[in-house]
Amino acid sequence: MKKKILVIFLLSISTCITIYRFMPNKKENILVIGEEKIEIINNNYNIKYFLYDKITYKELINSIKNNDYITSKNKKIYLNKLIYSSDYIVISANKNTCKENKRANRLKIDYLIKLITEINKISTSKIIIVNYCNISNKIKDVKLINKSKINVILNEFRT
Repeated sequence: MKKKILVIFLLSISTCITIYRFMPNKKENILVIGEEKIEIINNNYNIKYFLYDKITYKELINSIKNNDYITSKNKKIYLNKLIYSSDYIVISANKNTCKENKRANRLKIDYLIKLITEINKISTSKIIIVNYCNISNKIKDVKLINKSKINVILNEFRT
């Protein structure tokens, strides 16, 4: 009886090792939402883009609430489904609406917090905001970066 249990145990361990070794590595999904196609130089990610010509945080909130879609190869691709399936979400909006007055920046921060709340209702993905304006970094669990630092921040998230 002991020999049978030992044989079964060894077979199960060897099977687990074999399966683990030959399973493909799952690439993490990145969704870039906003106005600009951001280059991410890394082969460890599946990158998807949901781009607009010009969009603000407020308009992006409405897009998420309305579950916008794009058509690609006669197939509708919905924004909320992309958000749900992403590991990282990079948001690059409000590119051309930077103003230096405090009231406008406060309003942007309020909309940004609402946007993050909407995304967190759908997904638990990590959020990266490409910061075109001087918005303070008072928002928790979100990275505010310049466009050139995107690869550095992704590496920080992974560790």
